[in-house]
Amino acid sequence: MKKLSNKGFTLIELLATILIIGLVLGLTTYGIISSVKSAKDEGSKLTLAGIKEAARTYSNEYTDDTWKASNKLNNIYFCTTIQELINKGLLDKNAKNVEGNTIGLNDYIAVVKDKTTKVIKKEFVLTLQAFNEDEEKHEAHQYCTGNIKPEDIKKLPIINKKNTYTDTIIAEFTDAEFKTKDGNVSNIKKRECLYDETTSGNFTSKGTITNKECKIEGLVQNKNYYVKVCMTSKNDSRACSTPEIVKTKEVKSPSININTNDSIKITYDDTNIIDENGNQNGNHYFKSDVNATSNKNVSTCNEEGETFSCSSDSTINITEDKWYKVDDKEVKLSYTNSGDITIAAVTRDKSGNYKSTDKNYSLYKIIFSRGTADTIGGQTNDIKKLCLVNKDETCTITSPIIKKAGYNVVGWNTDSNAMTSTWSQNTSKNINKSETYFPIVKLKTYTIKYNANGGSGAPSNQVKEHNKNITLSTSKPTRTGYTFVNWNTSSAGNGTSYSTGATYSGNSDITMYAQWRRNRVIINFSVNGGTLISTAAYSVDANGIVTQNGSNLHSMYYNDTIMSTGLPNYNNSSYLNIMRNGYEGVSGAEWKCLSGNCTKQTYSQDTNTYKASDFCDASKTDCTITLGVNWTEVSTKTMYINANIGLNCRSGSGTSYSIVTAYACGVPVKVRTKLVNDWWYEVDDKCYMSKGGTGSDGNWKDYLVDSRSKLTCPTSSGGSGGSGGDSSEGKLLNCTCNEDADCGVAGGNLINLYCDTNMKSGKTEKEGKYMCAWKNKYKPNVTHWCWTR
Repeated sequence: MKKLSNKGFTLIELLATILIIGLVLGLTTYGIISSVKSAKDEGSKLTLAGIKEAARTYSNEYTDDTWKASNKLNNIYFCTTIQELINKGLLDKNAKNVEGNTIGLNDYIAVVKDKTTKVIKKEFVLTLQAFNEDEEKHEAHQYCTGNIKPEDIKKLPIINKKNTYTDTIIAEFTDAEFKTKDGNVSNIKKRECLYDETTSGNFTSKGTITNKECKIEGLVQNKNYYVKVCMTSKNDSRACSTPEIVKTKEVKSPSININTNDSIKITYDDTNIIDENGNQNGNHYFKSDVNATSNKNVSTCNEEGETFSCSSDSTINITEDKWYKVDDKEVKLSYTNSGDITIAAVTRDKSGNYKSTDKNYSLYKIIFSRGTADTIGGQTNDIKKLCLVNKDETCTITSPIIKKAGYNVVGWNTDSNAMTSTWSQNTSKNINKSETYFPIVKLKTYTIKYNANGGSGAPSNQVKEHNKNITLSTSKPTRTGYTFVNWNTSSAGNGTSYSTGATYSGNSDITMYAQWRRNRVIINFSVNGGTLISTAAYSVDANGIVTQNGSNLHSMYYNDTIMSTGLPNYNNSSYLNIMRNGYEGVSGAEWKCLSGNCTKQTYSQDTNTYKASDFCDASKTDCTITLGVNWTEVSTKTMYINANIGLNCRSGSGTSYSIVTAYACGVPVKVRTKLVNDWWYEVDDKCYMSKGGTGSDGNWKDYLVDSRSKLTCPTSSGGSGGSGGDSSEGKLLNCTCNEDADCGVAGGNLINLYCDTNMKSGKTEKEGKYMCAWKNKYKPNVTHWCWTR
C-alpha cells in the first residue's frame, strides 16, 4: 500500500510535485529575465518578436482559469497591451514606437493557448487593421476588447479628452459604430464608463455618463487609473475603447505664514480640486493650540478619524486645540497672549483626499513700564509690544524714548532698581523671550560717545558729571585696512582733536569720531642675482633692490586693485630690464616672494587684476614685501647671437624659415618650433641640432645650441676659410662657402659670416660642429644658419 500524505498523496507523488513546481518557477524566472533582456536590447524602438516574447512571459504569471475562454473555438486568451508590458518592466520604458510604426503602444497583444492541452499556440498583436484578418484574430480581439458579439464593429469608441482632479476624472469620448452583415447601422442602447487600476483588470468599477462625458469620482489622489468606455448595440454587440491611463492630481498643501507682529495668515489652494457642483472648491480646516481671534466667521468641527463633522454655528473666537472650518480660501488669526503657538491647516476634497501643513511659532510680549519717568514713547501709560516669529527664532523690537525733567536717561532694564541699562532707549534689539522693562534715569550728566567712523570696536560711552574733568578712553577702535590716528569732534576731522587718554572738560554731550590713515602695501623689486640693464633712471642698492629716481617702484593702498599695466615687466628693454646669463623668468610667474609675509609665492607680470590683499595683509597696518625675478635655468632654445643678424633653424639646400628680429649680443633669442628634416629641428620652443647616422647607441643625438665662442670660418668640404676679420666673439669674418650644400648655397659666396664652434648638449658633451650665420650677397636681407658635417 502506498503511504499517503494528509492531502491524499503518496510521499513520492508529493516530492515529485514539489520538484515540478520548482522547475516551473525556475524556468519562468529564467524566461522573464531572458524576455526582458531580449525586448530591452532593441533600444528605444520595440520589435514585434520582443513584444510577443514579453507577452508570453507575462502570461505565465496568470493561472489558466483567469484567461478568457472561447465559446466557439478551442482557445483561451490572455490579453495585455504594449504599454502594460512597459509598465511591468518587460519592455524598454524609453520606447516611443514599434519597429515599422504600424503598432501603437496601447494595442492589445493576445496570447493563445489550446483550451484542452493548455499549451501556448501563438501570439497576436491586435491592431484595428489586424482583428478582421481571420476568425481567430477576430475572436481574440472581441474577447480582449469586450466585444463579445460577432456583429461588425466599424469604429471603436475613442476617449479624446481627459480632465483630471484630485478625486475625479472627466473623459469626453466619441461613440462606436456598429453595422449588421447587411450594412445597416445598429443603434447604441447602452454606454458604460469603466475603470480599473491595470489594463488586465476586470474593469468592474463604473463612472457616470452624461451625454458623451464619462465622470469618475471618489478616486485616490496622485494615482494612475485605466479608463475605457464601452457601448452595446441593439444587437448586443459590445465595443470598448482602448484603456487610457489617467493620473489623478494631488491636493495642494495649505500655506501658513506670519502676517503681522501678532497675526498669522493661512492660505488654501484649491487648484486641483472640484466640488459636487463642478467648482474648484475644497474644504478648509484649521486648529490653533492658543486662543486667537479670526478675521472670518468660522464654524466649529469635530475630528472623527480622517473626517470632520462641523456645526452650523458661526464665530470669530478661536478656542485652543479645537478644529474650525472656513469657507474662504484665506483666514487670519490674531493673538494677544505670549508663548509658543502651533497651527495646523488641512485642505480636503469631497472624497477625503487631503494635504496638511503644521507650523510652530513663538509670540513674545515686551512690556515697557512707565515707572518713575514722566513719559515713555510720548505717553503716560505702559507700552506693550508683541513680536511673532518662527519657533525659537528672534525678532526685533524698538524701545520707547524715556523723558524725565532734570534727569539724564540711562536706558531700560528688567531690574527697576538698576543703575545701568541693558537696553538703550529708542534702539532695536533682538528678542527671544517675554519680559518687562523699566526706565533707568540719573541726575544730570553728560555722555561722551565714541564713533568708530567706519571702523569697529569703539569704546563704550563715558558719563561725565557737570564741571568735572574726565579722562577719555584709552581703547582704540579698529578698522580693516586703516590705522587709528586720534579722536575728533567732527567725523570729517575738522573739529577739535583728542588723543586717547586725553582730558575732556566740556559740559555737554559730545561724540568723538575716530580718525583713520589708510594702510599701504609696499612692494620692493629685486634683481635676485640678475643684472639691471636699464636707463639711468633705475638703480640697484646693495641688497639688489631696484629703485627709480631713488623711489620704491610700486606701492598701493589697502583694498586697491593694481594699475592696469600690472606688475613691472622684468624684461622690458625700454623700461625695467633685468637679465641673468643662462636664465629667464618663469612664464606666468615672473616674480616670486623673497621676503615679507606674501599672500602668494609667485606673481605674473601680465596680470592686472591683483588686489592689495594678493600681496600681503595690510588689514591692520602697513606691510612690505620684496619680490625678485623668478629665475629658471634656460635649458631650452637659448642662443646668443651677434647684433645685426637674424636667426632661424633650417636644413637642406635652399630651405629656410622666417627671420627673427636681431638682438644685441648676448640676448637669448626665442625660436618657433617645427621639425625640419634631418639636422636642424625645433621641439617645445627649443632649437636643436641632431647628429645624423647612428652612434654607439644607434640613435639620434641631440645638441642644444646654448653658448657662445670665438668665431672661425668653416672648413667643410666645398668650403674654404675666409680672409680677414677678427676671430674674437661677435666680430665679422669674411668667409666663402663654395658648393656647400649644407649651407644652402649653390655656387656659394657668403658674406657677413659668423661662426660658433661651441655646440653642447644639455649636459656637458661638446661636438666639433661649426655653427654659422650667413647672408647670401644676392639676398642681403635674409640671414641663415648653416653648419658643416
